[in-house]
Amino acid sequence: MHLEPCEKIKSDIYLDLVPLINSKAVRLLDHDRTMVQLVSLERSAKAGGRDKIDHPRGLHDDVANAAAGALVFAYQGMSFSPGQRLRDNMKLEQAYRRLARSFG
Repeated sequence: MHLEPCEKIKSDIYLDLVPLINSKAVRLLDHDRTMVQLVSLERSAKAGGRDKIDHPRGLHDDVANAAAGALVFAYQGMSFSPGQRLRDNMKLEQAYRRLARSFG
């Protein structure tokens, strides 16, 4: 297995995820830990006018990071017909469910 670090910071991934969720271009699974981590994220302004999105002190965002990254990068990499996109989304949903089960 070959892993590479992501070129985007997690704040940018979260910012890219918001319009995908709002437009219903992607769907989140009903997974408690993912939902808790996503809704507890906090947005703050950094120097230079950039937004920083992160978890509150003492909480985690590892599952939210994985879910957001998978959705954003899968969606951005898609250049297929709507039917193919639906099939791909179904495959992603199955993979995401397997991942969610592994986190309990």
